[in-house]
Formats: sequence, structure tokens, C-alpha cells
Amino acid sequence: MIGLLKTLHVLCAVMVTGMGFGVFIHTILLIKQGQKRQSLQLQIVALCSSFILFFPALIALILSGFYLSYLSQFLITEPWIILAIIIGIIFGTLCLSIAYFCLALPFQKKSFFLKIASVFSCIGWIGFTFAMAAMILKQPLIG
Repeated sequence: MIGLLKTLHVLCAVMVTGMGFGVFIHTILLIKQGQKRQSLQLQIVALCSSFILFFPALIALILSGFYLSYLSQFLITEPWIILAIIIGIIFGTLCLSIAYFCLALPFQKKSFFLKIASVFSCIGWIGFTFAMAAMILKQPLIG
């Protein structure tokens, strides 16, 4: 049971971090290629579908993380757990959600919103990467 839960947790962490990186790469490509209509629509659909996968994976990641810390008798007040939660929520989830919002249908044709989306998706991807590194190393990376 615990092995399956650990596997689910790791897969969700990799999936969420990978989606953050994918959004960053997609928005950079959207900025570089200009406003070619068909390619723009195809990439926006790909980003929206990953957004649909993002939140279930994130919820599974959070729930499995709390349950694993309970089963492994880790205190939630451990510095590396607090750091991973804060970085994952603030820099990961919040920034990547802003990036997805900037790629929403009304904004997708304006390069200004694409640039904002690329910045926030980069910050979100870095946030998820730092959170994952803190969990793997089991120590705070900052401070």
C-alpha cells in the first residue's frame, strides 16, 4: 500500500513539474513563431488539455504527500516540508495558474500576454523543481 502511494506521489510530482516545463517551452515557441493561426490554436489546445490534467495531478500530489508524511511519521512542521509546500504552492501552483490564465482564449493572440505567460510558467517550473528537490534531499534548500 505504502509503495503504491509513494509511486503515485512521485509520478504526480514528475507530471506537475513536467507540465510546468512544457508550458514554458510552449509559450516560448508561441512568442518566437509569431501569430500563425493554425499552429497557435494547436498549441493552445495542447496547453489547455495539460491544464485539465494539472489540477487533478496537483491534488493527488498534495493529498498523497500529507498521507505519506502521516504514515512515515514525519512532522508537517519539518523545515524541508514547509519549504516544499510554500515553494510548491506560491511559486509553482500560483505562477503556473497565472500562466494558464494568460493563455486563455481571449488573451492568446496578444504577444504581451504570451510574454507574461512565459515568465510565470518559468517561475512555476522552477518552483516545482525546488519543491521536488527539497522533498528528495529532505532538507531545506534555502536558509
